[in-house]
Amino acid sequence: MMSKKITGLLLLLFCGFYLQAQLPELIPYRKGKLWGYSDSTGKIVIPCKYASADFFNNGLARVSLSSQNSFFGLIDETGTFITPCKYHAIANFENGIAAVRINKKWGYINKTGKEIIPCKYDDIGSKSENLIALSLNGKRGYFDITTGKQMIACKYQAAGKFENGLATVELFGKKGVINKSGQQIIPYQYDGIMKFHKGTAAVRMDDKWGVINLKNKQIIPFEHEYIEAFGDFYKTYCYNYKRYGLFNRTGEEILACEYDRISFNQDSSCIYIDRGRKQGLVDKTGTVLFPCQYEYVLSYKNGFYNIGFGEKRGIVTEAGEQIIPFQYDRIDYKDGWFIVNNGAKYGLYDTTGKQIIPCLSGNIDVSKKLIPIESTVSSKWGYVDKTGKQVISCIYDACYDFYNDFATVTQNGKMGIIDTMGNVVIPIRYDWIHGLYLQTFLRVSMNAKCGLLDKTGKEIVPCIYEGISPFKDGLAGVSLNNKQGFMDTAGKLIIPCIYELTTDFENGKTFVKHNGKWGLIDKAGKEILPCIYESNGQRLFNGKDRVIIDDTYILIDTSRNHYILCKYDEIGPFYNDIAAVKKNNKYGFIDKNCNEIIPCQYDFAGMFGEEIPMLIINWKIRFVDKTTKKISPIEYDTEYSSKYETDYDNLHKIEIDYLRYHGFTGNISMIRKNNKFGIIDKNANEIVPCKYGSFMYQNNLIELRDPNGKIAGYVNHSGMLYFED
Repeated sequence: MMSKKITGLLLLLFCGFYLQAQLPELIPYRKGKLWGYSDSTGKIVIPCKYASADFFNNGLARVSLSSQNSFFGLIDETGTFITPCKYHAIANFENGIAAVRINKKWGYINKTGKEIIPCKYDDIGSKSENLIALSLNGKRGYFDITTGKQMIACKYQAAGKFENGLATVELFGKKGVINKSGQQIIPYQYDGIMKFHKGTAAVRMDDKWGVINLKNKQIIPFEHEYIEAFGDFYKTYCYNYKRYGLFNRTGEEILACEYDRISFNQDSSCIYIDRGRKQGLVDKTGTVLFPCQYEYVLSYKNGFYNIGFGEKRGIVTEAGEQIIPFQYDRIDYKDGWFIVNNGAKYGLYDTTGKQIIPCLSGNIDVSKKLIPIESTVSSKWGYVDKTGKQVISCIYDACYDFYNDFATVTQNGKMGIIDTMGNVVIPIRYDWIHGLYLQTFLRVSMNAKCGLLDKTGKEIVPCIYEGISPFKDGLAGVSLNNKQGFMDTAGKLIIPCIYELTTDFENGKTFVKHNGKWGLIDKAGKEILPCIYESNGQRLFNGKDRVIIDDTYILIDTSRNHYILCKYDEIGPFYNDIAAVKKNNKYGFIDKNCNEIIPCQYDFAGMFGEEIPMLIINWKIRFVDKTTKKISPIEYDTEYSSKYETDYDNLHKIEIDYLRYHGFTGNISMIRKNNKFGIIDKNANEIVPCKYGSFMYQNNLIELRDPNGKIAGYVNHSGMLYFED
């Protein structure tokens, strides 16, 4: 079935939410203006006496007692206060501590509520290696996050994370390095310091980069515009020459700054170098394995190198020994084998450089036991194994890959099937054989007629048909005397060959053409629709409950062998026994008897989340009662745009379900009215009125907020409300 992108009005605000995860054990619950906590069933566990209440985190929740001030405290799951409501901010607990703020000053508390670091600091930094950086009067120092004890005085303009016991700090506008005791390891003289690794780090001084060790000894001189660390190496860049070089961490120059590109192979065992559009390779000591004179260099993990010289490639070992000559268009390594090819012919080498198969194969798949090969003497084809031993003689005009120990071969213009011993399993007498790679039947042809064999070669259907299509829905189309019918998997002709054309079976039925007219039959050949419909065969849609023949829409009830012709421009799929229809560019609804229950006089009709029929009238949504089929007077908002453009060309081919609105997850969906949000159930009842300014998803619940952004309550996906107004 074709699909065509529908653009324009998408009711994005009706998107559903996926709430299958477990709900919190305690959920903030509001009664009037006060908050408490309930379980997931709505039973109050902690009385509603707080002005605000957050979700529990690590067994503690942040609450406030007054809406007149912004002081917060912490309670446990019994409602007992751990800290009084005296903080202006309380962050979530991490590693047993939480940042707290009084006025504009920060400190830390532990899970017992004890203030381990008093609220007198201007700013907090990130935690690392059991220390945290805090700022006091614009100066930073470090504190133990367990005891709150100050470990390093607040005297730095900037203080970084500790890594491997070292941190970069800034003093008097210059950077240095200290240890966890505050001892200066690297003096404050640099403009930039990268992370130390294996005792060295790249540093910047006066716009030049170099490398130092932990004794502040210069390892790589300060003459580089940039230095980048790569494992055990530093790649340098010189703007003046626009070239790259390489040093190791001891400061030894591995490669001079004269290369266009430097990169490492997959396991960093060697280094690729480019210069003047030529490639080369060096080892980790800088020893040149291959100078920059090759078009292609690729290193394999097992110590082999795929080298391109001119337009040809070969293989060289780590010792420099050429084991495969530079004479191939391409070389690939797979599962311990080198597959080479020149043009359309492939060959095989092992890792010693021994040629197993010359370039005589049309394809080599090393996962197969046997490989087809062409004889240079007779130009006939046979099979060899991966030692190069001839297993099946070159006596065939063509050979193909083995599948499940069987292969198709051609001889004297005929095809058959052999096993891995060369035994003929299916005689070489067919014009063609198709389906060996499938786990079903073989379709064969002889003297321009088609038949069917099983995988043992047993004839299921003799070669009597002009054509056999693949099986679908248990039936295969067959042609006889230019007429078409269907047979089952036993080869029995179920539907006689009396039709000019047929389509594949879908939903237990298929279109057929008889005497130039189209109709519809079931899998027993029983007529569902008589062959009386005109069509060029290009617009046939076979749906579950409706079919389309060109511009004719027909409703089908296969249980009663009943059909109804409907004169509409479009008919959508049925949901709850009704379907949206389009006529003269207006929309309505019909039932399964094609009765127009809602006349076609509206801007749009569709299904809201496959549940509720809806209409768009003057850019507002109105729902249709599923029982009474009456239109609700309540209007809901569509998308913000007051205009939409939809491509309805060939809409029947994609069904109208592109225009359904997926709003429901569980029993509820968000809805919007007069730019305010609410919640409806599957009967379009407003279980939460549209008066909220926004919503978000929090802990597998919907969090509703009033127009001022204040949290108003929570709703679960079943429609349970955790608030009472």
